Amino acid sequence: MKKILLITVLSCFIFTLQAQKCKYDYEKTDPFTGKSGKGIVETLENSWKIELNKTDQDFFIALHLRFAGISNDIINVGDTLMIAIENGKPLILKSLTKVTPISDAVQVYDRAVIQSFYTPTYQATLEQINQLAVSNITSIKIYFNDKWYSLDIETKKAKKIVKAANCMLK
Repeated sequence: MKKILLITVLSCFIFTLQAQKCKYDYEKTDPFTGKSGKGIVETLENSWKIELNKTDQDFFIALHLRFAGISNDIINVGDTLMIAIENGKPLILKSLTKVTPISDAVQVYDRAVIQSFYTPTYQATLEQINQLAVSNITSIKIYFNDKWYSLDIETKKAKKIVKAANCMLK
């Protein structure tokens, strides 16, 4: 029954996909491998962004995180990203690489402040991208350095992620 429902929902979205215009943040072909890639970055809140991208037939999700101050915390290979979606089980993804922070001074109004930046990347399956294309994200949780960091997602921003996921499926 679930498969029939999923196929019906996906069929409905195929018509939507045909009419929807997609604006990619980047769309390029690697001159050495010939692999094509495209991606969309959406802002979740001031210091959190999510990037959906596709290289050939592989899907990836990256987070762009910014924390105040100098951080020595490391995101290890296999650390968890959980994405809660409406009316479904959360998506659970594992970090592909070890990520160390990049700390830098950033101008904020009339003074410079130190901030640490992280960009962990996670492999996603076609099924997971399909789930993002049909359901709003309600929350994101990332685990690293023995701590969980979470963010609740506004409905308006969740709809942008649904649109981005649909664009990745084109």
